[in-house]
Amino acid sequence: MSNVPFSAALEVQSLEVQYTVLRDSNGQLQFQQTTLLGGDVLFHCKSPTLTDQPRHNWVTHAHTSEDLQQKHEVCKGEYGQHLHSFQIINKTAGWTEILQRRRGCQVNGSDIFVFDKWAVDGDDFLTFDPKTLRWIPQSDLAVPVAQEWNQETDWNNVRNYVYGVFLQDKCWDALNKTAKGRTHSGSDSHEGLEVYMFAKPIRGSTATYLKCHVISSDLSGVRIQLTKDGVPVVHQINLTGPLPNGDGTVQMRVQVELQRKDAENYQCHVQTETTHRCQQWDGLPCLRKNSEKTSTSHVSGPAPGLLLLGWAILAGILVAVGKYRLKCNQLRVQAERAKRIRVEAEQIRLLLRIAMPMTQWEFNRHVAADNEFYIRAPLIGSIQSEESS
Repeated sequence: MSNVPFSAALEVQSLEVQYTVLRDSNGQLQFQQTTLLGGDVLFHCKSPTLTDQPRHNWVTHAHTSEDLQQKHEVCKGEYGQHLHSFQIINKTAGWTEILQRRRGCQVNGSDIFVFDKWAVDGDDFLTFDPKTLRWIPQSDLAVPVAQEWNQETDWNNVRNYVYGVFLQDKCWDALNKTAKGRTHSGSDSHEGLEVYMFAKPIRGSTATYLKCHVISSDLSGVRIQLTKDGVPVVHQINLTGPLPNGDGTVQMRVQVELQRKDAENYQCHVQTETTHRCQQWDGLPCLRKNSEKTSTSHVSGPAPGLLLLGWAILAGILVAVGKYRLKCNQLRVQAERAKRIRVEAEQIRLLLRIAMPMTQWEFNRHVAADNEFYIRAPLIGSIQSEESS
């Protein structure tokens, strides 16, 4: 996850490669590699096949057959390198279950970021500096590994040089090529764009975190801007993402810290090549679509589909409440009936004892027989559990 400052009007472009080495249930090492553009999965490669498969038709069309075959070979090479690194870390830092790595490049407005981060068993472990070609430990366990990988050996020098070249040069070339390929394909990757705003109060303070949450199948090329009373906010703003949601979409959150009383004055603007969406903190959305054919902007309210969905949800709630009340009444009637039967049984038992005196042993035997025959009065909760079962 990245948490970096960005400018008020932000166009996000990012290319990231994720690597994972983990032990399966049999103790065997498994490998997978995922390439993402703006959080959208482009390629995925995993053992044992080690074929880097494209996830979209436009990705296939944007690469030649030679390029695709080369990606298979690259995945096989990454497989060998990361298993070797896993074994070194497991030997030097101790028993390791899972090794994760993220490397790539990101453009936030006019700012450029590169990163190469390693994690072991879910904790930060190492980072690589492409300018100095040095490894920086992020934990005590990573110190001996960083020292070993920073030694002046032929293998270390070649590996560190290759990693640095990827971050400084090749990552940007791949990002530009892939982004242009998607643009030329004409695919509407921003279809279904969703924008939400919510606040998270800071405990023990009158301040709050105001967040703009953006979801789409792809967020690369999306411009996000926070405004206060119509004026762009340029300070103390943080961006988190893009991150995959696991359902084919990606998310990005923009956050600013402010006083709760000022939250209603903020808006989140999200703009693509064809649309501009504005979300007010008070929950009233506005949608403004920009068309190249006209010079004016049209602002509309909530979509009719959302209104129909809201009425449908309300009707469903009313039906559920009615069924719940009917069920409670039925349970109450059953409980009262069971109680009445028990009282009548006790009265009959008492009359029999008066009319036909018997020994205490005989009385207890009859009581036991009655308990098996007559319905006792259980609690309402018990009846409800029996009904549900």
